[in-house]
Amino acid sequence: LCNFLAAGVMAMELSYPLALFKKNLKWFYLTAGVLFQISVFILMGIKFSIYFSLLPFWVDWDYLKRRFFEKA
Repeated sequence: LCNFLAAGVMAMELSYPLALFKKNLKWFYLTAGVLFQISVFILMGIKFSIYFSLLPFWVDWDYLKRRFFEKA
């Protein structure tokens, strides 16, 4: 089980750049990354809280601007 989980984490981390090119993968990798950081904190006590400050870079600000601030 540990080897399977380690292989899954490595596959996720190595394929993370795919989210830059495929927008439909963005939410999968964002969710997986956040859950991974939370699980590392819970299981090992290692804080990677500085990475949570990078989460706004995943937001499509142009879409939110069009969706909520521009009148149709």
